[in-house]
Amino acid sequence: EFLKGMGRKLPPSTQALVDLSTWFKIHGAVAGSLVVAAIVTGALVYLTPQGRLAFDAVLLRVPVVGKLLRVAGTALFARAFGILIGSGVTVLEALRTVEDVGRNRHLNRIVAAARQRVFSGGGLAETLASRRGYMPMLSHMVAVGEASGTLDDVLDEVARFYEAQLAWQIKKLT
Repeated sequence: EFLKGMGRKLPPSTQALVDLSTWFKIHGAVAGSLVVAAIVTGALVYLTPQGRLAFDAVLLRVPVVGKLLRVAGTALFARAFGILIGSGVTVLEALRTVEDVGRNRHLNRIVAAARQRVFSGGGLAETLASRRGYMPMLSHMVAVGEASGTLDDVLDEVARFYEAQLAWQIKKLT
């Protein structure tokens, strides 16, 4: 009112805040209801297996969090799979075990597909590379390990590398 009396306008940022406040006074209840409905719907979809799978796949594509989850998943896969292979567990049994280790269902589905591919005579590296999930270096290093017969040693190196990457990214993020 003071500025209006002087024939002047509010600064643009202040006017935007006043306009936003007015909008919330008029439409706030409807907007709040829509937000609550969206959250409840999202939670119900997340509780279904297909919804959780889709959520996990999308989560891997979120810029900062997705890379962090992909690095963590790659380190976990390499460490667990490498230990099992090094302990004398067969590749199929090791993949079956590692399939249930991670929390991200999209990554677990990639491991399940890799297990099926290995069971039918295919290579492990191609399946790990064919779907966006694990970090790209994992499939390349698995191919090297498969070709050289030192898969457990290669996976140990990959696990150490990505564990260091994960620690660095968490430190950078915090």
